[in-house]
Amino acid sequence: MEQALYNGAIAGLSRDGKTFFYENPLESTGKHHRWTRHTCPCCPPNIARLVASIGSYMYGVASDEVAVHLYGESTARLELGNGAKVTLSQQTQYPRDGAIGLTIGVDQPVQSALSLRIPARAGGATLAVNGERIDLGAITEKGYARVERLWKPGDVVALDLPLVPRALRANSKVRQDAGRVAVMRGPLVYCPEGTDNPVGLNSILLGDGLGRSETAVIPDLNRAIAIDLPVLREVIASDELYTEQTPDMVAGTA
Repeated sequence: MEQALYNGAIAGLSRDGKTFFYENPLESTGKHHRWTRHTCPCCPPNIARLVASIGSYMYGVASDEVAVHLYGESTARLELGNGAKVTLSQQTQYPRDGAIGLTIGVDQPVQSALSLRIPARAGGATLAVNGERIDLGAITEKGYARVERLWKPGDVVALDLPLVPRALRANSKVRQDAGRVAVMRGPLVYCPEGTDNPVGLNSILLGDGLGRSETAVIPDLNRAIAIDLPVLREVIASDELYTEQTPDMVAGTA
């Protein structure tokens, strides 16, 4: 769900909420723009409803458990099935940064469990409660780390999810994706843009992988995180439609 929300649903809306994509293509020559209205009016209200209801997807409650499914700066006031009331506050810049803090608010100590989603991609994740490290491997099952204890007012949970650029490939049976790879950081899918790269985006090869990739903050783009990575580019001197020339491999960055 997290990946779909960031790269499909929320990305379909403009930042001011006034225009939208009816579909989100993975490739564009610059002629694909957001609509102000569409002749088929069913989907735009649905995306508006989804955005307005994201809070209900972030948290889940049971008789003696609170589950955190999505991470983002927020405050949730929850009532467990046993009647206990819990306020859970998240302090985080996720997905820009993988550091997530959660502060527990209860009127009196409550014996319950807090389950935190640990994405499969988050190798090396760490967890601590009130500064005391917890072995994630011992408490994680089916993608959730379950911390069961007597929670007291002001208890602090610190979760760190490494956000390392990685390459994601489709199954080889998906013919349309043969020879293609998606570059991701956390839940975000990245793409090269002509604004930042020379002509010929289709000539970019990943080369030796993402081991030497670097990240940088773009202040003018709401502090978005950019990825610079080493690549190879296929360069052919001929402008002919067909040629027998072997392309040169030129090292660069993208």
